[in-house]
Amino acid sequence: MIDTYYTFKKANILNFFCDKHNFFYIFGQNLMPQMKEFFGELFKLIKVRADLVVALTAVLGLALGYESLPPVVALISIFAGGFLVTATAHILNQIIERKYDRLMSRTASRPLASGRWNVSTALLLAFIFSLSGLMILYLGVGHLAALISFISLVLYAFLYTPLKRKTRWAIPIGAIPGALPVLIGYVGATGRIDGFALFIFFFQIIWQFPHFWSIAWLWHDEYQNGGYDLLPSSGGRNRKNAWIIFLSVFV
Repeated sequence: MIDTYYTFKKANILNFFCDKHNFFYIFGQNLMPQMKEFFGELFKLIKVRADLVVALTAVLGLALGYESLPPVVALISIFAGGFLVTATAHILNQIIERKYDRLMSRTASRPLASGRWNVSTALLLAFIFSLSGLMILYLGVGHLAALISFISLVLYAFLYTPLKRKTRWAIPIGAIPGALPVLIGYVGATGRIDGFALFIFFFQIIWQFPHFWSIAWLWHDEYQNGGYDLLPSSGGRNRKNAWIIFLSVFV
């Protein structure tokens, strides 16, 4: 029995899995590059960095609603739910804007704009992410936080996104879903919308304008190629718009 054990040990079980002719080795070699490519494309589709920022903002709102440390379940729920709902909004945004994304160099390489992914795949992911995210919020932090998240998703994807090419009023409209994450977190903690909730919400709204306009100024030429004019007034990068953006920072 002991001899058998040492014989098996000398054979080194790792050699079995590292053999280039072994099924597991071949399967791993083929699968890993595909998985890496899939998640790389997925992260571009959902704008993972922006999702993380929004989710962390919701966590901040949650923390503001508690006098002590928030429960772990609430923290996980608000982060995961917020991340998934935000990811859904970005997927729907890229579905709607895919034709215009092709006209701008900064967005032409996105999965849908480039044609590497199809719309049906993106829609399926949006459905799964939205349903999962809203359910997590509903079960983890309550129905009101889930409802506000749904409203934010609708405003961003189906009002702000299509209006971007039609009117500058898209920016004030887009400021609303942009400011809602902190409110969602706070409501998830307290279960209500009170005076402080409205204060942090409106504070976030005011911050959205210099944020949006700075991006519009930085990428003005690119946005023009896609048919967008998102600066505060007509005339492009002129002195008037520069002053409006500069002063908006101090409002």
